Amino acid sequence: MPYLFPAIITRDLEFSYRVGRPALSGVSLSIEPGTIHAILGASGTGKSTLRKLLMGQESPSGGTIHVQGKICQRGDLRDPSALGIRSVFSPRVFTGKQTVGDAIGLEEVPTRFGLVLHKERDKRIAGILSKVGLGDLDPNVRFCSLSAGTQKLIEIASICSKSTTLLVLDDPTASLTTAEANVLYENLSSLRSGGIAILYLTSRPEEALDVADVVSVMRDGRLVSTHDPDEIFVAGLEGEMVGREVPPFAHTRQVGCGPEVALRIEGLSVEHCVNGVSLKAKRGEVIGLLGLEGGGQSEVVQAAAGVLPKDSGEIFLQASSVASKVISREHAVAAGIGFVPNPSECSGSAGSDATASPGRLLRNLNDQNPQKKAIGASLQYKCSVLFFDQPTKGLNLACRLEVWQSIASLSDQGITIVVSSTDPRELMQVSDRIAVIANGHVARWFERREFSQERLEKLLRTGK
Repeated sequence: MPYLFPAIITRDLEFSYRVGRPALSGVSLSIEPGTIHAILGASGTGKSTLRKLLMGQESPSGGTIHVQGKICQRGDLRDPSALGIRSVFSPRVFTGKQTVGDAIGLEEVPTRFGLVLHKERDKRIAGILSKVGLGDLDPNVRFCSLSAGTQKLIEIASICSKSTTLLVLDDPTASLTTAEANVLYENLSSLRSGGIAILYLTSRPEEALDVADVVSVMRDGRLVSTHDPDEIFVAGLEGEMVGREVPPFAHTRQVGCGPEVALRIEGLSVEHCVNGVSLKAKRGEVIGLLGLEGGGQSEVVQAAAGVLPKDSGEIFLQASSVASKVISREHAVAAGIGFVPNPSECSGSAGSDATASPGRLLRNLNDQNPQKKAIGASLQYKCSVLFFDQPTKGLNLACRLEVWQSIASLSDQGITIVVSSTDPRELMQVSDRIAVIANGHVARWFERREFSQERLEKLLRTGK
């Protein structure tokens, strides 16, 4: 049946966190009930700010928000759930004792004579979990013991079980395997059929085209275009995300790996994260460490670089053991180990003279790329081994390409590189070999000739 009003309308929304360029400028959109509207943009383009305004976490400095035809006055969105607006953007924080049932949070708990009917409660929770493919999960299992992907599906199941007019999803598949993401897509299709409007915020063009009925591109706080997914391709969306045509990247090694082993890690362990990881890397080789969020790959590179304390294990550079020296970041730097954190941790404190580092690498990175100073700070110490922790996380496509090209260039200059990532496509672009890390262990190594996104994702999902 036709709906009388759109689920939500925004008109000329404006918002600034501080004096200067606004985080949102003139954002107008309309989402009809029973449709999925994807907002596509890189990190920092305003997607999360839009979510905060719709969820009442911030108040717009200009413009209006209408929910089901009614304009929202200041304060109306303090309790967005009362208007049927719900959001999934990160897992909620639960204590070690709280269970899956606590995470679901039934609106009506079955009771008799004031006592909770636990069997009936668990039956209802199992029914809710079955909608996201988790019907066999024990409602009494501790929530914190589950993977990040399972936690995200439980969060989505919880929201889908409640009365909802608009569901706002902010990068919902970031910690999901392909199988878990497919379950999510099936549920979104069901919700859409039930008349719920869905605002889907993502940085992945392929995902936007696969899931949405309407795709809009956001850049620098503005909606720059809106498309029918059947009338636009990934390349076109990528160009609109960065404001120019973006050429494809293909790793073509100019110089082969050296025969000598430049880096050796033996039995590296970090409490609750990494358990006995070992690897060898040749001079100029690029090693990829692939895992889900929380899988341990980030902790491996952080501990090997001296950024994170290790419980046990040794790190050897060439023929000289530096295990006794890698007890802090300063000792690792002196030994020739560089470290580049993920972009969310990069700042101007990376080194005041970092941009003065020589080499074509820094000339390849534009001034808007947040990785520029971090990579430069490592290069100024003439490191022979460079660790990258999720180096393109949240970056737009143009910046990601620059980082990939820089990694290829550095390896050609003989620097040994280890890269952690949650994205198999990224590591297939730049790596000579990939180790899949699951639950803090190396599950399997892949040579370049064996690279397959399907095989890598299957191993992440099943461990086989």
